[in-house]
Amino acid sequence: MVRFNEFKRDILGMTNTMLSNSLHELENDELITRNQYNEMPLSGGMIISSIKE
Repeated sequence: MVRFNEFKRDILGMTNTMLSNSLHELENDELITRNQYNEMPLSGGMIISSIKE
């Protein structure tokens, strides 16, 4: 699982908005799965989905 800030740290020059939009597009294309955990503070992460043939 990779958290948003880990992506942000590894991808230089990308704004939060650009990264968020890109992750939403990947999620819509079912290339990643986003998990959100109901804890305080809110946390979550992204997992690369299995490749579908």
